Amino acid sequence: MKVIVATDKTQGQRKNDFCHANVGELVRFGFECDGGTVDDKCGCKRAMAGIDSHKATTTMEVVSKDISREEFELLIKSSLVDAWGKGVAEKCYKEEADELINIAKIFQIGDVIEKRGRKIQTRVVQVGV
Repeated sequence: MKVIVATDKTQGQRKNDFCHANVGELVRFGFECDGGTVDDKCGCKRAMAGIDSHKATTTMEVVSKDISREEFELLIKSSLVDAWGKGVAEKCYKEEADELINIAKIFQIGDVIEKRGRKIQTRVVQVGV
């Protein structure tokens, strides 16, 4: 199945890039501040969070992993429970899994992507820079 993982590929292309998540770690949507902009110091509007580490990255890669949809949903559920310390409604983790799977389907395996607010887009790889 196509999924999205943290990567350090293209890190530094933007001055405000960061990759604190573990490279290769599945990512999910993190929590965002109510205020701020995509390029503010916080970074929450341009990052995704590692499912296990809960650490953020501004660069993600679409890869193929040998994982079932059910396993993926349970990983998201586990991540949410770990972050919140309590039960999570089935609807929450299933909807997030749907959204992440649908986003991954848009891109090709190996594409490096970025989150810019509500937009997920392919990161242009700059060669020779």
